[in-house]
Amino acid sequence: MAFIPMTRTALRNLFTKPATRRYPFVVRPTYPTSRGRILNDFPKCILCSMCAKHCPADAIVVDKAEGLWRIDRFACVICGACIRACPVKCLSMGNERPTALDFSDAAGRVHEHRREAAPAAGNGSGAGPAGGASAGA
Repeated sequence: MAFIPMTRTALRNLFTKPATRRYPFVVRPTYPTSRGRILNDFPKCILCSMCAKHCPADAIVVDKAEGLWRIDRFACVICGACIRACPVKCLSMGNERPTALDFSDAAGRVHEHRREAAPAAGNGSGAGPAGGASAGA
């Protein structure tokens, strides 16, 4: 008797539209209020590390000495606590998602911004502490 309901289900599945989408060929549209990923407008960032202090998953690392802001997207729970804690409002939530996901750092797991090192202070030549002062003596 169990064979009849199973046959009915198999025949119905043969002649109806599939219940799933054929991702990545058919991508579901994102909704305006959906949460996707944390975006950083890095030139506005002051590297205060308030986002890292408020992150419950410890997904954000900020190192002011190195000029580094890094987020591990696999560890991020997309709660928005970092966005609310940012004093200069350089963090925002984007609702776009990557089309394909590969489990490597090149695929977007770890996303980092790094500030360029400031030139050495002094005579402006950037040659180091000696500069060009010893060359003329």
